[in-house]
Amino acid sequence: MDLNAIPDVLRSQLQQVGRTDQNALDNARRNLHPSEQQDNASEQEVWDAANSRIELSSIERDYTARIGMEVRQFGYSFTGSAIPTGSDLQDRNLLVNGAVPADYVLGIGDELIITLRGQVNRSTPVRVDREGRVLLEDMPPIPAAGRSFGDFEADLRARVASAYVGTDVFASIGSIRSISVIVGGEVRDPGLIRLTSFSSLMEALHRARGILPSGTLRNISIIRNGQRIRVDLYDLLINARPLGDVRLQDGDQIIVNTIGQTMAVTGDVVRGGVFELPPGTDEITLAEAMKIAGGPIRTVGNQVKAFRLDQAGRNRPLLLPDQNAAVKAGDILVVAQEPSALSTLGNVEIEGERSVASYPSLSTLLRSPDFLQSNPYLPLAVLISEDPVTRQTRKSAVDLNRVYRGEIDVQLHPRDTLVVFSHNDIRYLSSADVQAVLNGVTPTSVDVAAAEQRTRIQTIQANPSVSPDQVGRGNSTGLSEGTQRKPGAQRSGASLAQPSGLISIEDGMPIRTDFACEGLRALAEVNALSGGRFASSVVFQTMSRRRNAIALPDLSGERETTTLPGLASERELANVQPCPTIFDQHPDLLPFLLEYAVSVQGEARVPGVYPVTPGTDLNNLLQAAGGLSVSADLTNIELMDVKGQRRSGYAVDQTAAVTIGPGESVRVGARISERERGFVELAGEVALPGRYEIRRGERLSDLIQRAGGLTTQAYAYGAVFTRESVRLTEEEGFRRVAQEIEVGLPAMIATSGSTAASITAAMPFFQTLVQRLRTQPAVGRLVVEADPVVLAARPEADIILQAGDRLTVPKRPSHVTISGAVLNPGAVMFRSGQKATDYLKLAGGPSDQADRSNAFIIFPNGESQPLQLGAWFERSVLIPPGSTIVVPQDVSPFSFLNTTRDIVSIVSDIALAAASLAVINNN
Repeated sequence: MDLNAIPDVLRSQLQQVGRTDQNALDNARRNLHPSEQQDNASEQEVWDAANSRIELSSIERDYTARIGMEVRQFGYSFTGSAIPTGSDLQDRNLLVNGAVPADYVLGIGDELIITLRGQVNRSTPVRVDREGRVLLEDMPPIPAAGRSFGDFEADLRARVASAYVGTDVFASIGSIRSISVIVGGEVRDPGLIRLTSFSSLMEALHRARGILPSGTLRNISIIRNGQRIRVDLYDLLINARPLGDVRLQDGDQIIVNTIGQTMAVTGDVVRGGVFELPPGTDEITLAEAMKIAGGPIRTVGNQVKAFRLDQAGRNRPLLLPDQNAAVKAGDILVVAQEPSALSTLGNVEIEGERSVASYPSLSTLLRSPDFLQSNPYLPLAVLISEDPVTRQTRKSAVDLNRVYRGEIDVQLHPRDTLVVFSHNDIRYLSSADVQAVLNGVTPTSVDVAAAEQRTRIQTIQANPSVSPDQVGRGNSTGLSEGTQRKPGAQRSGASLAQPSGLISIEDGMPIRTDFACEGLRALAEVNALSGGRFASSVVFQTMSRRRNAIALPDLSGERETTTLPGLASERELANVQPCPTIFDQHPDLLPFLLEYAVSVQGEARVPGVYPVTPGTDLNNLLQAAGGLSVSADLTNIELMDVKGQRRSGYAVDQTAAVTIGPGESVRVGARISERERGFVELAGEVALPGRYEIRRGERLSDLIQRAGGLTTQAYAYGAVFTRESVRLTEEEGFRRVAQEIEVGLPAMIATSGSTAASITAAMPFFQTLVQRLRTQPAVGRLVVEADPVVLAARPEADIILQAGDRLTVPKRPSHVTISGAVLNPGAVMFRSGQKATDYLKLAGGPSDQADRSNAFIIFPNGESQPLQLGAWFERSVLIPPGSTIVVPQDVSPFSFLNTTRDIVSIVSDIALAAASLAVINNN
């Protein structure tokens, strides 16, 4: 591994793990988890994985356990850093050329380059021989070993001057000798190390791959010729002083003793960590300890709390009063701002602590121009205070509008916390998650995550080759990974990712384990433990009314999904909001705000739940709700108090003088309008198809006339008129019938006394029928008259329109459709005067399973009529173009099943829906 080619990021990681060679890289690769071993893994990836497995030392674990946060020993990553040393360079057969310091001590094996210029001109490489001499031509031997380079150079100049006339001499180092030193004690790789004569103590420690956490940084010994040189690395690492003359010599022994007494500094300091005390001492002053930690981040306003072990080994907190206070071995110092400050949270420019001396009251704080962020919620802020004696906290609701107007003010005290909310925070009170918790059902966020996780499990089970990490956001499967994780949530590559900790996997199925928001958890606990505190409040009543518009998904997975896994329809997305950070970090604020809530309904721009203090004026509340919409009746604002007494008829210009309090409700009426809210759509063969606004009481003939009438190709008899309320009723009927069949079927089979063969034959039919009922889309068709001429003659048939109605007028068809139990279902050409049996013959005739006696016809206008094909005579029925003839399947083999509805009636409804959809889709 070429160290010169290592990027800075990788070198930093090499420094942390103390590895410098290919052998160490291979070891790190072998130590990886099998799922992480890749033959083509880069050095960067190997070291990333190896570094992530560095465990705390025993000293670090002890301090971490005592303080409750990770604390690392200072200086050990530096001593293990991997940089090319002199020996590394020598191993690559590179020479160190050029000037050397004058105090460099020459030794046997050093190569010198001697250059003469003048009477004699030559350049000669010479080595210090085994007798410590340098031999030059025409000159006596010059002693070199043991002499400094500067001393030798001066002697050389003198000898050249006496031997030659007008000759200058220049000396430099050609290559340096190797030395051997022994590194022992608490290092990662002790033993004999070859270095260069330029090498220092730090290079020797690098070559030994750094000092172990059990080794000292402040009492390292260099034993040379029977003498001991002590080195304190803190001089270099902390005091920024040179280590002095610690250049190594051949035969030196470096001993790293065990670590001495330690103490820790954390909190608001420049460099926190575990530090070693000076050798032979077990205490220092606070000033010295702060110097070691680089000093506090803030120059003033700091408090130092110490945690000291008593005789039983337990933490005992104490305050250190001044800089001369003693810091003992084993102490943990925590530097923090003095508690004379107040905290501000939420919708403020800068969250954090402020001086009570600068802001003694709430009014002075609000007057600060840089205090609030834009669009704060002013009707209610929360002031959290602490009793100075009992240290109990209490929450108070404060109307910031009244503080701004000077009507009230609040004195601030140390340890107070002011929470200012944004309008987005307040709107979360009306969210689907909060509604679900108050109604005692699963929150939407939990349900969506569970449904997505269920989809992930099914995908992986169906495709074993797909890894869990591939089933997520932005992958080829198209699945979404779901909700965001909380900070610190872990994700394992060997198992299914758990979105936000909401669900876990047990026996292959997802189960709920947590809420997406800690505020929701707190609200659920309060609501459960109080027996439904909000059940009689305006909050619950308002949200219960809204629940019909936001149907929450079912964890059982039995409900069908559309746009998002776990959601039954797009309507559920109407008020799904992410949890604001303020409620996740301070969970008790959510139930507190709901206790002060009022309901704003009607023509406010943002209806919902808004917390207020008692005596809040109505004008400020309406402003917080976004003001009034353009359709609001400015003279019809209605109030209802907690006792159910109603006050109405307030005008907008009176709202500033009207007060409201928690638990009350406000309703802003709309101006009476003759215009319906919504549109009616015309499609197909009308002169001007499109969407039309209508007035109250407008009839179908009026709208057709506004649209220019029907075209010459229009087939008014086959017009399809649909209404949303009818569609919902039909769909609910389909689902109810499916459930009745499914629930009642086992009981009917048990009491029928039928054979197993007949029951087995019946099952596929009813399974198909139930599935069809659950998936068949309803149309909501009404049988109407759409011919303007007929409507003019029969005004009673002219239907009154509603918003959401749709009229589709097809072209005159030229076919008749035959469906059901026939040999060749489909469409055949219309022939005037032909009977139903004639058309059935064109479709191959009824099949063996056909129920001829219950055949029926669906006319183009949506009406139906039985045909009675199984009778002695065929009922004469005029069949117009566009009709649908339906021959149902014979259910007589299943007569033992006394179902709750007529099967033929169900088939008729399904066929009518299919016929109507065909007309709509063709236009």
